[in-house]
Amino acid sequence: FERPIGTGPYKLKVWLPGQLLEYTRFASYWAGKANYHSVRLSSFSDLVERVETFRSGEADFLADVPYVAVDMLLEEGLEVVALPSLEVQFLLFNLDSKEFSKKGNREAFSAAIDQDAFADFVGEYAKPVNQFVSNGVFGFNPRIREHEYDLEKAISLAEESGFEGETIHFHLPIGLDGLGEHVRTQLSELGVKVVVSYLDMPNLLESIEDRKADVYFFGFKADSGDASDFFETVVRSSAELNVSGFSSTEVDSLIDESLTLMNDKARLAKLQELMSIVSERELIGVPLFEYLSVYSYAPELTFEPRTDGFIYFDDIDLKR
Repeated sequence: FERPIGTGPYKLKVWLPGQLLEYTRFASYWAGKANYHSVRLSSFSDLVERVETFRSGEADFLADVPYVAVDMLLEEGLEVVALPSLEVQFLLFNLDSKEFSKKGNREAFSAAIDQDAFADFVGEYAKPVNQFVSNGVFGFNPRIREHEYDLEKAISLAEESGFEGETIHFHLPIGLDGLGEHVRTQLSELGVKVVVSYLDMPNLLESIEDRKADVYFFGFKADSGDASDFFETVVRSSAELNVSGFSSTEVDSLIDESLTLMNDKARLAKLQELMSIVSERELIGVPLFEYLSVYSYAPELTFEPRTDGFIYFDDIDLKR
């Protein structure tokens, strides 16, 4: 980044790492003149400072609006728009663990999880999901049944599988106390003790690498809008983030096929088959919810968010 290069409509003028990026119009851009003479992007580690900078008028556009600030911004006459993101949050089982190597235990755990409670905890800008990619991602399978929260069924399954009376370890990032407490409370209804540990990122990554826990909280964003991202990164036997330890020559072969098929219809069918396998047949984890991406901007602007989450300067336009 010391000598930036590119062919876009703007060129870099100022770069203060972690603080500021300033761009100016590139007059020789092949597609014509950009909308703005200059654009400034400011970054703040403090969420309150970021929102206050926008509210004060020092900024015209705010990305990744904190959910708690939405009502306040609306009351002040600022525009707010939300769109489902490409990120899904879920729980992943450690399939090498004593407890979750048994599918019956995984089924009991899944039935005991109330997705709606999780979504309510996050707020109105989250919605339950039934698979590991969001609707709109290529490979989303509309035929996968909705997740079923059924405590009576979960208790019965736990008794049948021998899950009742066991102890499991659940590791998740610091700050997700509500989620950890919900899992602990729900599983106690099955007679299962959950030891919850909230870890900073270095210790959580170490735990994931060594598979110290029985279940993990995890999230994944399909940046390309294609489910193959998830299968290549999380599901394949040799995947870098194969947290669950899932390994299947059949699934690996299907992933390889999905990457070589040129026919979109055939490729979609292959990705949807894979999604059904990991979400229903093998049950490698429990999909929880997807966030909505929220943006706010000054009343004199217009903006239509993109499904992929990218923001192009010239997509933010002045009202005519």
